[in-house]
Amino acid sequence: MKKIFTLLAFSSFLLTTSNVAMACAPVETVSISSAEEKTNVQTQAKYGTGDAELMADVAKLVKYPKDCLEKEIQGVVYVKFTISAKGRAGGFSILKSLHPSADAEAIRAVKKLPGKWKPALDSKGKPVSCNFVLPINFRLK
Repeated sequence: MKKIFTLLAFSSFLLTTSNVAMACAPVETVSISSAEEKTNVQTQAKYGTGDAELMADVAKLVKYPKDCLEKEIQGVVYVKFTISAKGRAGGFSILKSLHPSADAEAIRAVKKLPGKWKPALDSKGKPVSCNFVLPINFRLK
């Protein structure tokens, strides 16, 4: 039987009423002043037209690592990154690891996402940096 790779988003993320979105969620408050004053993000950063476009773009970019496929390794890699006040993604790291090859592939794919980010906004409507966590699910079927 042929194994097929699928990229799945966590549907439970859609069902919550908190600041959690399907594919990305802020994980901490951000600094917006030189005095290191902390503020909560009022409006989350957004990728293109939303989560569906983000997941579609990630699915196009992710390739199942050959060694993970051969060893039948499955699971989720959580990639943490920051969307700057200018809408640029950076500061990529692994928040939860699956396997070195899967981790590297997840980081590679997220780094290659087109620059379609709209920055988060504070309560005054000013663009601010925001940390996000993107779960990338590696599953064999």
